[in-house]
Amino acid sequence: MLPLDEALAVYAEVLHPLPEQMLSLEAAHGQVLARDITALLPLPPMTQSAMDGYALRSAELDGASPSAPRSLPVSLAIAAGTSPGALPPGTCARIMTGAPLPAGADAVEIQENVERDGDIVQFRHAVASGANVRQEGEEVAQGQVVLPAALRLGAQHLGIAASAGHAALACRRPLRAAVIVSGDELLPPGSARQPGQIFESNGHFLRHFLHEHGVSCGPALRCPDDPARLQAALAQALENADLVLLSGGASVGDHDYSRGAAQACGVVERFWKVAQKPGKPISFGLGPRGQALLILPGNPASVHACIQVHGRAAIAALRGQPAPATVSGRLSAPLRADQRRERLVRAVVAADADGLHYLPLPFQASHMLSNLARAQALLRVPAGCDLATGAIAQAWLLGPPEPVV
Repeated sequence: MLPLDEALAVYAEVLHPLPEQMLSLEAAHGQVLARDITALLPLPPMTQSAMDGYALRSAELDGASPSAPRSLPVSLAIAAGTSPGALPPGTCARIMTGAPLPAGADAVEIQENVERDGDIVQFRHAVASGANVRQEGEEVAQGQVVLPAALRLGAQHLGIAASAGHAALACRRPLRAAVIVSGDELLPPGSARQPGQIFESNGHFLRHFLHEHGVSCGPALRCPDDPARLQAALAQALENADLVLLSGGASVGDHDYSRGAAQACGVVERFWKVAQKPGKPISFGLGPRGQALLILPGNPASVHACIQVHGRAAIAALRGQPAPATVSGRLSAPLRADQRRERLVRAVVAADADGLHYLPLPFQASHMLSNLARAQALLRVPAGCDLATGAIAQAWLLGPPEPVV
């Protein structure tokens, strides 16, 4: 069996990032940047008012007080989106939030602090230079990196890109995946079940997992335990996908045909059997065009562990990203080790001032999946090394930690 860390290192070694493709802001959502994005203009793009009020020369209000107010006539009215001229000396300008400051002005007094009578504004206080003014480029300089390469783009990132002047972004080509689930015993949920049959769940889980990670994937294909039909399904999947996930038939049983079908399709296996529990029979190989093929065990908890650890590492490599890292935390309960394999234990996560705390969940067997709805982390328990309560453990986080109440 290959140690888990050695298996995970293979993905970055043999999988090459997908080519770049320019995508519109709409199409880029959920995709990964291929290179740094820089600001095409300074932000803010001009010196502008931060408030509704009156733009002026601050020096002209020196000494102003309630007992000795200063009055200035209004010479300009400036709305956002306009291009004002210079502010005549001895005057002020009515200005709105976001509007460019006129040449000559260096401050804005908010409208609540003044009295206006017709075109005359009375100021009862001095105003500091720069008051209520946003300086050009004070947040971001032109040419400054605003989004780093390898970032998966969410709504907030696309808003930043738009404000920095970009209508399209250089991303990795969207990753295409295919899912195949094999097994004579499988049938669609809602069907009339016969003795010995089970409802198929892995295909639904894998497909929606991929969608949540921004990977395009059509409906999962169910395939019986038939070598010829499995080979045909796999050949078709490899033709159209960058990543193929095949669930079932990964071991050495009489009806485990997946590895043989992969070999017949020209897949070069890079490893088979990893020292992990659950998920030992996982296989990884490369198709004729460098496509990634993961053959996963059929047990649902094994599929979950393999896709969270191996699947995410493969997806990251294809996108030019680093593989997900583990995070340290303290155990809230002891864990027994397996003597030969590293255990991957589903756990809930809590956070407080001392850091993260991991509480292992019950029902950890590979055929059990009822606790997946609560699982927030996969704990690593090294082979042959029991962990006591309070011990520091490493885990892959599956969701945000909850605060300790």
